[in-house]
Amino acid sequence: MEVLSSLFLSPLSKEYCNWFYFLTVVSFIIMVIAAFSCADQVIRGNVDPVQALIAFSGPFLVYFSNRLLYSMCMGSLTASIPRQPGGFSQYATIS
Repeated sequence: MEVLSSLFLSPLSKEYCNWFYFLTVVSFIIMVIAAFSCADQVIRGNVDPVQALIAFSGPFLVYFSNRLLYSMCMGSLTASIPRQPGGFSQYATIS
C-alpha cells in the first residue's frame, strides 16, 4: 500500500510545471487572436463593444488561469523539499 501511495499520490517533480507553461503560451496566442478578432468586429460595426468585451473575457480568463497555475507550480516546488531517489518527496511516504 505504501508503494502505491508514494507512486500515485506523491508530488510530481518541477519538470511537470512545463505543462502549465505550454498551456500558458497556447492560451496567450489564442487570446491575442481573439483580441484582434474582437477589435476588427467592433471597428467594422458588426458587434457592440460590450459584446466584444464579453467575448474576449473567456480567452483572457483561460490565459490568466493557466498563468496562475504555472506560477503556483513553480513557486511551490522549491529546492527546499527533500527528495528521495526517483523524485518522490519524503513527505509522501507513510511511516
